[in-house]
Amino acid sequence: WTIVDVMLIGSENPGPAVAVGLTTGNKGGPELFAFSTVTKRDKLTETKNRGVDCSRGCTIELKGDTVQFDAIVDGHRVARWRRAEVSLTNPYIQINAEVGAPGDRVSATLSPRHLIANGNPVLAPSCAFTINGVEPSGSPILMFKGSFHSAPAEFVDLLTGRRGGC
Repeated sequence: WTIVDVMLIGSENPGPAVAVGLTTGNKGGPELFAFSTVTKRDKLTETKNRGVDCSRGCTIELKGDTVQFDAIVDGHRVARWRRAEVSLTNPYIQINAEVGAPGDRVSATLSPRHLIANGNPVLAPSCAFTINGVEPSGSPILMFKGSFHSAPAEFVDLLTGRRGGC
């Protein structure tokens, strides 16, 4: 499988989180799916999938306010959760690109449109975590490329490309 997603997650791990993204599914098949995932306060996880055509690109959005979170793919809401169901401690944004098995590969570009929290702009990411052959680069436009191979986990400075810490 291959996955690209945006998560809002808290400092408790595993713990409450919401996510929206794109995946090839679990069997490495060619069909692409939009998905949403929520892990609620009781730590039960719910996932929804739906087919999507990204031949011209796709937009994934995670929006929220004081009442609810929405997972949106190409302007279509794929899930909505009440904020009270997802209690986040010290929330932060995590952007992922992963490959799961030999033969899996990813090539994705994420262009942030609006990064706002509590009405204030959020700085573009400057650090990434990599494992199993996915190479992150760029800021504010993030690029993920690579194919699965066993590789150690490490942090990458997105501004300099330096490995080993940010």
